[in-house]
Amino acid sequence: MFILKKNAKKFVYTDLMTIASVEEQRIDLKIKVPRENIRICVIDDEGFDINMLYDLGYMNIRKKIQFESIDEYKDYDIVLCDVEGIGSNVDMDRQGLAVAEQIKNVYPEKVVLLYSGKNIETFGEMPKVIDGYLRKQSSMSELAKSLDNYYRKSIDPIVVWEKTRNEMLNNKISTKTIAFLEDRYCRSLLEKKEYLYSNTDVQDIERFSIENIAKYIEVLAKVVEIVGRLHTDV
Repeated sequence: MFILKKNAKKFVYTDLMTIASVEEQRIDLKIKVPRENIRICVIDDEGFDINMLYDLGYMNIRKKIQFESIDEYKDYDIVLCDVEGIGSNVDMDRQGLAVAEQIKNVYPEKVVLLYSGKNIETFGEMPKVIDGYLRKQSSMSELAKSLDNYYRKSIDPIVVWEKTRNEMLNNKISTKTIAFLEDRYCRSLLEKKEYLYSNTDVQDIERFSIENIAKYIEVLAKVVEIVGRLHTDV
């Protein structure tokens, strides 16, 4: 339970849990990420050998040689996208850059990486929304390490909150609503209960609109679910 007390000029928040409580527990260090659970899609029209990633423990990996429908990527955690030859049907000039940008814009919670052996600047500027760029010249062990790191960052509860909070501020979500969600998010993580979809005490927040924050709740709830599933007592 939290309380919002209003004085003459501002609201004073008491009993609200903040992300500092999660940081103190170092939940991020207690998340074990089994490679077999990471769902990966590789978009590459050339000879990417997914069997080499199978050998390193990634058991849930698929390869596509061309971009067809955006709906095909909704079930993946990581999308590894070549630059040349796989996106001419989307953008003849930018090719894979345009494909990766489209996927990331529709599924911002996913890790979308460019993967190429060539200079991507030949095809245009790297989209700012893309999570990173990996070179094909890297060894498979180096690639696997990068995939692990990017995925871990994508489900790091502190990183996700900071990113989500900044997006809410940029979209003019009120600080009272943000404080409310931060409290619910932290309690969900630490108490391992579902608070984000509960409407209790919603009336305490001025101009609270579930429609305005539904997409943020969805992102946070997904992290709570994943962290709860992968959390260990190490």
